[in-house]
Amino acid sequence: IIVRQGTPMVSDGDEVIAGQTLVEGYYVIKNDAGEIIRYEGVVADADIYLLAKEEYEDAFEMEYVSKEYTERKRTGMRFYIGGKCFEFLPKIRFDTYEMVADKKEIRITENFYLPFSVEFLGFLEYEPKLNRYTEEEINQLVNFRYQNKYKNILQKGVQIIEKDVKIDCNGKLCKVRGNITLRVPITTKVPVTIPEAVSAY
Repeated sequence: IIVRQGTPMVSDGDEVIAGQTLVEGYYVIKNDAGEIIRYEGVVADADIYLLAKEEYEDAFEMEYVSKEYTERKRTGMRFYIGGKCFEFLPKIRFDTYEMVADKKEIRITENFYLPFSVEFLGFLEYEPKLNRYTEEEINQLVNFRYQNKYKNILQKGVQIIEKDVKIDCNGKLCKVRGNITLRVPITTKVPVTIPEAVSAY
């Protein structure tokens, strides 16, 4: 906690709860005897970060299916004219295949487009292959999945400072359990009631 203006109500390392006031919007003015003689109102300003620990759980299959492409492929085209589509598709005798498409708008100049377009199609044969994650791939996947889970809050300035999780892979399933420690910036400001005898700005 770094207080630039206001009176801190907590210290580094204190446990806090939701709704608790961390920095008051006034200064306490005391005399030489330590007695409060007045309060001076200010706009509280501070950099405050909370360390929050939460439980983390995840699970995923140990096996996955990948695509091994052969050299066999077929091609086709689609024409789009006046809101209508005309297809020229090949006969496909592949058991498993993936379709890729590349659509082109037809134009005469940089900004003048003709009212039709063409789409080139590719049908790529592949053979499905059953794979099993290696130990290195499991660690990479665990890291990717938890980063993806916290992606939105990471964009808001939250930092993951500690990851204490255990990975248990048994049979076809990997289970991840543990705790994640987050460093969370606190930016919420609320109106406060300043005690009487305030010399306000």
